[in-house]
Amino acid sequence: MKNYAGKHWLVDLTTNETDLLKNADLVQGKILELTGTFSLKILDYSFYQFQPEGVTGILLLQESHFAFHTWPEKNLITFDIFCCRESFEFEIFLEQLKTFFKVKDCKVLFFERGNFGGK
Repeated sequence: MKNYAGKHWLVDLTTNETDLLKNADLVQGKILELTGTFSLKILDYSFYQFQPEGVTGILLLQESHFAFHTWPEKNLITFDIFCCRESFEFEIFLEQLKTFFKVKDCKVLFFERGNFGGK
């Protein structure tokens, strides 16, 4: 039995494809496609297009949540992914994000939420 509540990833990606980071429809389409591909059950979601540029979004999942923010002026998109489903294949999910956004650099922080060392 696992001694944590879920897995939590914080991801920073950079890309030279800033047009992707400016377009809420493109980003929303890819995020919704990926959550379906990985059988994550969406309970609700919201996406917002900032003016003059930038996109933010959050998905409330049965398995927890998925949020992202883009900063086209910094060539940056960040993700906050929390999943309590043990079988979630994060590495494959991340590779698909990296391919879509044509990623230049990637940084990932990982946490086991609720893990107090077996207490």
